[in-house]
Amino acid sequence: MMKWLVFSLSFLIMLSSDSWLGFWMGLEINTLSFIPILVPQSKEMSLKYFLVQSLGSVIFLSGVLNPSLVFFCPLGLLLKAGVAPLHFWVLSVVKSMEWITVLVFLTVQKLGPLFGLLVNQFQSTLVIFLSILLGSLGGIIQSDTRLILAFSSISHLGWLIINLSSMSLFFTYFLIYCLISISLVLILKKLNLGSISQMGSLGDPISKISLSFSLLSLGGLPPLLGFLIKWMTVESTLISLFLIIFLAFSTCLSLFFYLKISMIPLLSPYLTSSKSPMGWETLYAFSLNLMVPLFMI
Repeated sequence: MMKWLVFSLSFLIMLSSDSWLGFWMGLEINTLSFIPILVPQSKEMSLKYFLVQSLGSVIFLSGVLNPSLVFFCPLGLLLKAGVAPLHFWVLSVVKSMEWITVLVFLTVQKLGPLFGLLVNQFQSTLVIFLSILLGSLGGIIQSDTRLILAFSSISHLGWLIINLSSMSLFFTYFLIYCLISISLVLILKKLNLGSISQMGSLGDPISKISLSFSLLSLGGLPPLLGFLIKWMTVESTLISLFLIIFLAFSTCLSLFFYLKISMIPLLSPYLTSSKSPMGWETLYAFSLNLMVPLFMI
């Protein structure tokens, strides 16, 4: 309980700091408080995470202390967030995590570095292109659901970087992305679905529909909630026509494998002996992805 309390307090330090050194101290406390959560799950995973975060902190601090290396500040934050092309460590770390830790790692753990990029007014078309493209392509060849979520997170990081020009838009996108991720992870955890091949054994029709809609919403299928935040990004930010076409193309790539995955539980036969009763997790996912968009339109 204490480690989660310290973990939560680290975000208050980061978000309330009025200097880069104070922000860096918050980042370090956040990293050090997250490692005790990882150690019981895998010592190798926690060591990888610690080394990458330490390297990112050194790069970031070098830019803070040396004005001639100011470009190191966003570089260190990009590494700590796992933005492409500095994302390979994320894949080796996430596949050994428990589901709740996966959820925290792919959502709130990105907030600190992204907030630093937001304050720094970071914008890079190359980083946006690489994150969205690699995140969309990487999930196509994966069968592990944790890795699929990791690649989806990398793709959404590209969208979040587009929204760095507006603080309100950024936090709105980030909040809705977190809510969609929560709905999906809760279902995957409840049904213990570590692989795509296990999705054909679901028996409860509501669980099948909720899982499929959560996957499609994360991919951005209209008129689900995930589509609305992407549409909001395109409509509210000043981006070029070429980038809009690229975003539409990458979303279609993501939807290709999300549709393929979501069809597995929907088309699988109903198993009366399957033990997957409907719970609040499936109702939450169902209402979030179908009912909430009706109030946002």
